[in-house]
Amino acid sequence: TEPDSLTGRIIRLRSVCWLEITGEMEHPLMPGKYEISWRMKARANLVHMWGDTEFIVVPSHGKHHVHTMGFGDFRDLSMEHADQWFERKMGCVEIYEPSTIRVAIRNWNNGNWKMGVFW
Repeated sequence: TEPDSLTGRIIRLRSVCWLEITGEMEHPLMPGKYEISWRMKARANLVHMWGDTEFIVVPSHGKHHVHTMGFGDFRDLSMEHADQWFERKMGCVEIYEPSTIRVAIRNWNNGNWKMGVFW
């Protein structure tokens, strides 16, 4: 847990070579267009997210969405927010029928170690 998170539940990236985190939202979403945002924080000068990191949202009935962040994005955001939680808006997803929503974060495009981010 992280005492300053909204729910007390977090994902903490300690150190991995190939990053893949997958999950599913607890409740289905009704039809509509939804703005996607990810809440995260990174310790300034300790974040290492080499290559491109993809944030993926896949509804069971709708159009999926992929947003990519590079190392510079993580570094700049960690410096700007100084170890505080922030939200990063990442586009929209459109849902046609009540849908289960699957989410993923992945970074497979290089073998460098990734670390220092909380979601």
